[in-house]
Amino acid sequence: MAVQKSTKKPFGFIVSQDKLSVHLFIRKDHETENKIRVADIAQALKDMGIKYGIDHEAVENAVTLYNDFGIEEDGAVIAKGESPVNGEDGRIEWLVKKPQFSLKTKDDDTVDFKDVSMFTAVKKGQPILRMTPASSGRKGVDVFGTSVPARQGREINFPSINNTEISKGDPHLLASKINACVILKGNTVELSAVHEVMGDVDLSTGNIRFEGSVIVRGDVKSGFEIHSKGNVEIGGLVEDATIVADGDVNVKGGFLGEGKGVIRSGGQVHLKFIRNQKVEAIKAIYISNETLNSNLYSHEKIYVASKRLGLAGGFACAINDMQLGSLGSETEVKTEIYLGTNPEIRKLLDIISGQLEPLEKRSAQLANELKEIENAKKKSKYLFEKLIEKMEKVMEEKMNIDEKISKLLKRRINIEKENKICAEPQLRVNGEIYPGVTLLFNSFRREIVQKMSKRMFYLKNGEIKDSPLVGI
Repeated sequence: MAVQKSTKKPFGFIVSQDKLSVHLFIRKDHETENKIRVADIAQALKDMGIKYGIDHEAVENAVTLYNDFGIEEDGAVIAKGESPVNGEDGRIEWLVKKPQFSLKTKDDDTVDFKDVSMFTAVKKGQPILRMTPASSGRKGVDVFGTSVPARQGREINFPSINNTEISKGDPHLLASKINACVILKGNTVELSAVHEVMGDVDLSTGNIRFEGSVIVRGDVKSGFEIHSKGNVEIGGLVEDATIVADGDVNVKGGFLGEGKGVIRSGGQVHLKFIRNQKVEAIKAIYISNETLNSNLYSHEKIYVASKRLGLAGGFACAINDMQLGSLGSETEVKTEIYLGTNPEIRKLLDIISGQLEPLEKRSAQLANELKEIENAKKKSKYLFEKLIEKMEKVMEEKMNIDEKISKLLKRRINIEKENKICAEPQLRVNGEIYPGVTLLFNSFRREIVQKMSKRMFYLKNGEIKDSPLVGI
């Protein structure tokens, strides 16, 4: 704004463009020797409508310097308004760590490259974001006394993140609806019950422990682990690794190595093939091709889909039934098949049976002795007292033995109740069965001593029998 100057007085003003300050200018006037009065400046300010924030001391100082010493003034600020305080924009604060690559140090200060962390797990109901709302700010006032509005802070909303909800206890918190993983995809964040690895599980990812399901697009390399509270799906191979899942495990490739790998599933296990490894499943185990020199445990059944390939070497246990393409090999590799009972449970039951047998035998002997004593008592009055003493000893021994028998029987009943036992297990082999195979159905055993083909094996009258499969 141009200098506002009186034609009679040697002073003028500049009002800033934002009207928040007034600057005083005084120039020597050779046409008049009149001194400047403070009242003249005050009146001039009033005439211009300037009435807020006038600095009277600054005006007096400028007038004194000019009148007494002839010093011109070149822009002293003699009035100030109040600038508005703009409102702050709303902001979002992360309450959990964003996914990032970090290494964990072991106790010996070396870095464990297998235990790197590249994602953040959160619990159901856990707040993950906090919102600070925008503020309204504070108005200002210019030198003319006019109100100067403040800029309202920009409002902000929670980003759209799946599996989240506004916290019921605080509308400024965004919480997870599930046990999940914070996954960074490009510039977006997802909260997912599935943790996805686009490549292999190796030194670039480290071991994975996740509350939800895990998908691995590549392989799981030797020495690494996956622990999941949900399902696990592997797009490639699993080497000598450990996979533990509460749900199903699906390996689209095979499972092979030097016998150091294990898969444990609370559901089903699906594999293309397995070699030299161990698989445990609460439910069924399904294998597309062959299983070689491996240990398989299923609480339900084992199914090898291929009619040409099957199971050879190692150990396989299923409670209900088993269906194989072939069983054993031409080299007569040792192969054990357990059906009806978990072998560990069967071993325990066999131990109990082994303990019961001599006790029951001795109890029967003591019962016969008691009968003999009763008969002797009737025949001889002179031996009555001696027979009574002997009878008491026999009865005491029998009571102790019968108590042991009762405890073992109760233990056996409890074990059978707590563990699945199939009274009529079945084994179906669609192809060849070779010598070297041992079948164990509950406590009954059968060795395969000659090559067979296409057989159904079943338990009947305490014997493992077989019958030909028709129409295969």
